[in-house]
Amino acid sequence: MPNAQRSSGWRTLRFKAADCVSVLLMGGIALLLLLFPAIAQSICLNKAFIAASSALIEPAERSHQYDGCLPGGSQLLAGDRGRLRLFQMNLAFVGPEAAEVVLSELSPESSESRLAHIKLGQAYLLAGDGDAAIAIWSRVDARPQLVGAGNAAFEDGDHQRAVKFWEAARALWRQNGLHTKAEREQAQKVLGDLAQVWTENGAFHLAADAYAEAAQLAPPHLDAYIRAGKTYATAGDWEEAKRWFEAASEIWPTSAHPYCQLGLVFGAEGQWDRAASYFETAVDLDPSGHSAWQWLGTAYERLGQYDLAYDAYTRLQELLPRDPYSYTRLAGVSSKMGEWELAIGYYREAMKLLPQRASEFWLEIGRAYGHLGQQASACEAFRQALKLSPESQVAQQALDAAGCGSE
Repeated sequence: MPNAQRSSGWRTLRFKAADCVSVLLMGGIALLLLLFPAIAQSICLNKAFIAASSALIEPAERSHQYDGCLPGGSQLLAGDRGRLRLFQMNLAFVGPEAAEVVLSELSPESSESRLAHIKLGQAYLLAGDGDAAIAIWSRVDARPQLVGAGNAAFEDGDHQRAVKFWEAARALWRQNGLHTKAEREQAQKVLGDLAQVWTENGAFHLAADAYAEAAQLAPPHLDAYIRAGKTYATAGDWEEAKRWFEAASEIWPTSAHPYCQLGLVFGAEGQWDRAASYFETAVDLDPSGHSAWQWLGTAYERLGQYDLAYDAYTRLQELLPRDPYSYTRLAGVSSKMGEWELAIGYYREAMKLLPQRASEFWLEIGRAYGHLGQQASACEAFRQALKLSPESQVAQQALDAAGCGSE
């Protein structure tokens, strides 16, 4: 009886074990069925990736590498979304060159194509190939990326590299236009930075062109016109400088600034009569403009009109009573008019404000006393000059020429 019971118990255990195995087997089959689509898709994607990674396999052949993996498998990478997925796999696991193979298969106007171009340009930039990044980004007018790369290079001190990116962005907005306020403001900023780099490198004409282009992108602004004209003047292009200053004077006829700048250009060309007329207009429009008064005095002085120059310099001295050079200008023109006593007084005032040039001023005072026939005063002035500058041969020669002898 005990043996029979044991035999029955073993049979029961065997049946239960078999049931467990069956349940596990059925569960495994069910899980496999559930996972099969994902596994199959992964296999197909892997096969497709391998196929697409090779530039030797033609696009028409790629579908055969994974077609039939599962129903609809050949459609996994169909369309721009699928090609973008394939592009991203190539970019991540192979490199930008392999990704570029897939890039040409995207619809040129699709958002997927633009995204792929931007990512590929970034990959080339990280790889150190700025030229390739520029070429890729330029295809889809990726100006923000070009400007950003230029800004980063500029901050790193690589101005030559910055210029390449900025010039690429500049070419795109010239070709495709600037349609929003934000785009125009960005372009103005880029042009200003370009002009700064060109100026630092002595390429003043290129800098002036950049400033001029920036001035035309926004509503007219006086400073932009003046900056463009000044840079053309620095480049020696007087005619272009005049054109910008004259345009500014027409747009802002009540501003003295364009007229003062025109006076400077004509003065640089030696046309002091025309320069004087522009400076006269400038001081009429802004009587407090000390720069215009200074240059008006200079123009009159160059024209030999010393009395008018004296009046202009007097006005300058009234505006800048603590400026030593307003006194030296008055002293100089007073000497040219033969007003030696006035000249002496002005040189003494200048000496108070500019003591480091006292030796030079004492020499001029001595010469003025000489013209007045006051030899003793002249000799004393020359001795003061030599005392302040013992090594000065000019002071010693002036002392000897005046017959002053030893003290």
